[in-house]
Amino acid sequence: MVEHASRNHAMWTNGNGSGANGASSTHPFSFHPSLWVGVAALAALSFGLAVSSAEERPILFATTAILVAAALLVIRAIDAMTAGVVVVLGEGEQAARVAEVIRTMPPRAGAGRAAVVRRAANWTEAAQVVAATRCRELVVATGVFAPSAPVVDATGRYPASYTGAEAIERRLGLVPLDLVEQTHGFDQIGAASLGHGLYAHAKRALDLAAVLVLGALVLPLIPLIALAIRLDSPGPIFYRQIRVGHGGAPFEIIKFRSMRRDAERGGAQWAQPGDARATRVGLFMRRTHIDELPQLWNVLKGEMTMVGPRPERPEFTSVLEQEVPHFAKRYAVKPGVTGWQQVRNGYTSTVEGAARKLEYDLYYLKHASVGLDLRILLETVAVVLRKAGR
Repeated sequence: MVEHASRNHAMWTNGNGSGANGASSTHPFSFHPSLWVGVAALAALSFGLAVSSAEERPILFATTAILVAAALLVIRAIDAMTAGVVVVLGEGEQAARVAEVIRTMPPRAGAGRAAVVRRAANWTEAAQVVAATRCRELVVATGVFAPSAPVVDATGRYPASYTGAEAIERRLGLVPLDLVEQTHGFDQIGAASLGHGLYAHAKRALDLAAVLVLGALVLPLIPLIALAIRLDSPGPIFYRQIRVGHGGAPFEIIKFRSMRRDAERGGAQWAQPGDARATRVGLFMRRTHIDELPQLWNVLKGEMTMVGPRPERPEFTSVLEQEVPHFAKRYAVKPGVTGWQQVRNGYTSTVEGAARKLEYDLYYLKHASVGLDLRILLETVAVVLRKAGR
């Protein structure tokens, strides 16, 4: 299916279309409005320079820059808010599923409105719909080959081309496990560690900066947190537990104790929302994620990172590796204090939930970058402020 979709993409765009990055190509005889803004600005500036005095030129430059910036922002806003048409090619269950996601979810990053969906049963019908509409995307939810002629939409642009899996990925921020064969680059996810190169150095610098800032804020609060834990229930202040980390290696995680000492008298258990084993102070710490703060020590030691898949216990991973396909791909990076799954999907306590969790983790592994890490950190702050944890 991936081979078919790739070939479809090449045929439809004639080598000039867009791929998984979502950038659409423009017909050689059509121009984006921002280009006309630039041309108009240059013409106005040239005229102004010809008729203005030396004292008036700084004001002219500043005024032109402000007007151009304002015009570009308006164009961008209009472009984002105008969803356009998405043509979904296919008649089966997968095509119906993809169409429903596109119909109800906005494009990447939540910008703009959900698109208008037009279904097409075959390539001939799809070509007709594309040519008659302002088509933003062509989603191939079938394995049928495309015709060799490139097709542009009613505005003269080539629509961006995606597989069904990629269309879902862009809107939901996850890699659907049942459609991994359609996910370009899936085999490379987790195949090589992300612990090397420029990104790894930048990520480590971000980790150390976060530890320095958060550590300075947390240290004065530790005596108060310790006192609250001790007054609420007998037992230690900190809780240590073995988790599975980078490369599948075990390490000891440290947290503020949020449960009774006998919480696992019957063996390892998944935490539940409003877990009855949690203490009163523990419930508050779990809602606000205060219990996770001691993991800054794990980050400082290099066992964890600020952003990454959450580490699981070996008692659970032994089951999940058997029940959830591709689960071991999570071990390609260090586990994180927070992650894409935490801010998008929350906590899970079942094998089925772990499979959904993995879909978000795979998205993070595929798109890992400093920019995404910063976004996750900012969204984590928002979650903590809303007390929207488990």
